Amino acid sequence: MALDSEYSFIQRIPRSHYVLAVGPIPYLFYLHEMRLLDLALLLFIGLSLALPGFSLDAPTLAGFIEIRECGSALG
Repeated sequence: MALDSEYSFIQRIPRSHYVLAVGPIPYLFYLHEMRLLDLALLLFIGLSLALPGFSLDAPTLAGFIEIRECGSALG
């Protein structure tokens, strides 16, 4: 379990009466600070990958619509 107030980590060792305590860990502090930046970065990466994909797919979609209309006209 992580203790957020102390930036420490405590874990019980399986099949023993001992407990492992590590801390303070500066990374846990940075983890709280970086959440908004991480989400913004993931959003930017996702959009930068999705938008070109959608723009390249638009001509294909138009072709499928044309084929469907031709099929409907033929019966």
